[in-house]
Amino acid sequence: MSWTNPQKKLMAMACRSAGIDDNRRHLLLYQLGGRAIVNGCATSTSPKLTNADFEKMMYLIEGYAPGGQVMSYKPGHFEKKFIDGPYGRLYHRANKLSNTLQDSGVSPMGFVQKAVGRDFNGSLHNLDQDELNKAIDAMTAVIRRKGLA
Repeated sequence: MSWTNPQKKLMAMACRSAGIDDNRRHLLLYQLGGRAIVNGCATSTSPKLTNADFEKMMYLIEGYAPGGQVMSYKPGHFEKKFIDGPYGRLYHRANKLSNTLQDSGVSPMGFVQKAVGRDFNGSLHNLDQDELNKAIDAMTAVIRRKGLA
């Protein structure tokens, strides 16, 4: 896995283009979840980062760019790749399950946090792909147990 040097360089250039400083870049890397963490710090050099993580990072950067345009890419380019990719599909599935639980009066965040094994500030966006799968499994189990399916 891990990002290639060209991916790391593109991410750094995109951050500069969007006016993102080093502190904000590290905060965005934390949103990639556990795979971005090495020795307690988020870093783009983590050997566990995937291409899906790269797409999510570029999508997050695009959200800060003026007009949603990163460098010479069309506005929304990375958003489309992210939403149409595997992470986007998992996120939407997890969000749908979360909404089902919330609509029935059950708050899913406590058992999702237990399933992923870390604090994620209550936002599914802060979970990586593996953690989203764990969250989906946990929410599906609660939905079945409560007879909501």
